[in-house]
Amino acid sequence: VDKEGNLYILGEFTKGAQIDGTDLLPFTPYGPYNKTVNVVIAKLSPQGHLLWHKAIHSNYKNNAHGIGIQLVGDTSIVCMAVFPRPTEQSQHYTFFLDSLFLETNNFIFSTDSINGSWVHTYLEFDLGGQLKDSYFLSAAGIYADGSFQMVDSTHYRGNLFGCSAFAIDGDGNIIMARPLALGPYSFNDSTFRGYRILINGGERHIDVPVPVFTANTNFQILKFSPRFENLLNQQAIFEPNVHNLQRIYTLINRLLVDEDNSVYILLSLQPSGVSCLDSVDFRITGMPDIRIQTENSLEYSVLLKYDSVLNPQWLFQLDYENTSNNHNLWNDYLINALSIDENGDVYCLGRIWSLYQEQIYRADTFNINVRNGIFFARLDKNTGQALAIGEVRSNRTTVPQFVRNIDIATN
Repeated sequence: VDKEGNLYILGEFTKGAQIDGTDLLPFTPYGPYNKTVNVVIAKLSPQGHLLWHKAIHSNYKNNAHGIGIQLVGDTSIVCMAVFPRPTEQSQHYTFFLDSLFLETNNFIFSTDSINGSWVHTYLEFDLGGQLKDSYFLSAAGIYADGSFQMVDSTHYRGNLFGCSAFAIDGDGNIIMARPLALGPYSFNDSTFRGYRILINGGERHIDVPVPVFTANTNFQILKFSPRFENLLNQQAIFEPNVHNLQRIYTLINRLLVDEDNSVYILLSLQPSGVSCLDSVDFRITGMPDIRIQTENSLEYSVLLKYDSVLNPQWLFQLDYENTSNNHNLWNDYLINALSIDENGDVYCLGRIWSLYQEQIYRADTFNINVRNGIFFARLDKNTGQALAIGEVRSNRTTVPQFVRNIDIATN
């Protein structure tokens, strides 16, 4: 929301979506792919009336999706989205913002050297909806012999760059969180040395080295100068030598930057192909003595803070004590939303679900008595220690669901 109360949204819609009677998607999807999901950027008045909207719309392949949206000062709105390129079939198209592109006039890209099927876009608009700047991001693998390959079935699918979350700091620098591998693929190939970020189809590029062995659920933080001129810093989140990480599905829920350009990353982790009773030894790069609690968990979350040069500062996670002899108790503790107040303190909103009541959950010195419900936590910006805890309880056995965003009102 801007200072005048106008709302800016980045949404994902299917055929027929409307605001104020206006169709958000410009064309009817083609043929059997008429259920594809498309991306819309829109501005609404404080009363909720549609002022303008821009669509990224394809009538084929899989779903386009939005990554994030952020106001920058009082002049710009920045968002990221992923969309597919047109195929060679003449009936397929991509509607990008205000223009229709077919395979025969595929001049949407700065060069024709992007040969994958998906593209990450970084878009900057003025508050009136006019495009000010745009960048197309893709990736290629780099190998020990110095070669690089745009589409590599071992490490990449469709040269997808793979950004999961982004933010803009107070200096205009671009911070991104991205997986170090996609889908089932991991960088275990001894000939693999890193990847090349291609900007605008190879107009410029930035090479990023990665460890030869790293797990397929590892994530990396990248910090670029404005307009992707340079890579300022990078950091892998997890220690790269944890074999068990291949059995954990990791998701970036949120990335925020505060007034000091510190970076906060909210991670959710889910066992995949591994019993939730097993312990997985997660260690944070730069904090090797801190181990993430993982036993008896269907799903769990951690919050990490990094300084402006991406050195880790602290980790916050709920812990629990099993007070019975039954060690087969499943539970689920998630932090779903994150916000920062004017003093820099961090507010978390999360949920706890437990199949049985024997668990005692703890955040530092606070016991959380929620079994199936919602909790709030206020954290100190310097230490990550819990300053206060709030609870919303239920005696139902169902898993609570709730809105995945919070904000701090004045005072």
